[in-house]
Amino acid sequence: MSKMLYLYGLVDGFPRLPSMEGVQKSCLEALVYQDITLVASEIEDPKVLSTDDAYIHAQVLAEIFTRHTVLPFRFGAVTPSHSAAMNLIQTNAGAIRAEFSRLAGKGEIGIKVFWKREAARRQIQKEIQRYELLSSGVPAVTPEEQRQMALEIGQMVESIVAGWKNDYLSVVERRLGEQAEEVRSGSLYGVQMLFNCSYLMDLKKEPDFRRTTELLANKYDDIFEFKYSGPFPPYSFVDLELSWEGEPDE
Repeated sequence: MSKMLYLYGLVDGFPRLPSMEGVQKSCLEALVYQDITLVASEIEDPKVLSTDDAYIHAQVLAEIFTRHTVLPFRFGAVTPSHSAAMNLIQTNAGAIRAEFSRLAGKGEIGIKVFWKREAARRQIQKEIQRYELLSSGVPAVTPEEQRQMALEIGQMVESIVAGWKNDYLSVVERRLGEQAEEVRSGSLYGVQMLFNCSYLMDLKKEPDFRRTTELLANKYDDIFEFKYSGPFPPYSFVDLELSWEGEPDE
């Protein structure tokens, strides 16, 4: 099987490559076209990339991002050859430079918010206690009555969480959105995640954004848990559709 060229990201300028192996224990290399550098490595089979490789992909870009503007490729991106990769850069050089200019000095912050089970428990403590008593085998209650009460408690939890979302998360969304240049909403995973957004930030303003997030997390500590990640390269905000003219023998 011929090797493929795995793509990490496009870099504005001439980065010092990280002193680490790339995905599938490959060697990192830099393909340079004028002032644009593509960080890549040769691999055998992109179909067998692992979760460890996903971590390596992110680490390679994170290290370069500390010194340069980076346009990251999504994990798993490949081209068939070095010449195809160079063609990719040359064909799209103008658009790439425009993205470098737009995203210079900026990074992505991720904010996730989860509701706390103990907060819902406090609000319906009496019903929870009744359910726990029924579950312990009170003889006067039938199994059907137990199931009905469990259903009612579940509906109450849904109603409580919906109220929190409407009353409090709207404040979180507004306060954080005011400080960001762009916002992208992500998918929600699991029952307890209520909020998942990525924010494009001027890195000089990131400390203020972090403080605002901490203030909101403290304000709603009784009911929400905040998860803050970043800054990292702006994966969610690269508006660039790349294509290349195929090699003659492709």
